[in-house]
Amino acid sequence: MNKEEILDKSRKENKNKDIFEQEVLKQGNSVANFVMIALATVFFVVQIFTGGGINYGIYAIVFSGSMATFWIKWFRLRQKHE
Repeated sequence: MNKEEILDKSRKENKNKDIFEQEVLKQGNSVANFVMIALATVFFVVQIFTGGGINYGIYAIVFSGSMATFWIKWFRLRQKHE
């Protein structure tokens, strides 16, 4: 196999998508999820200390984004761990 055949095979396998870009997006999504959970925790604690009581709605909104992501991954990939 020469270099051109290997590149052509790689392009077909990856459907002309940039692997580096996919990895950066994956890392960005992980950081975004962490930031959302951290902010939800801050708002949750502030609400408790200001006398607003306990409201789990913020966590429901934050985790619904991750839930939707995992549902889509499961639907498209059909992997049990998703």
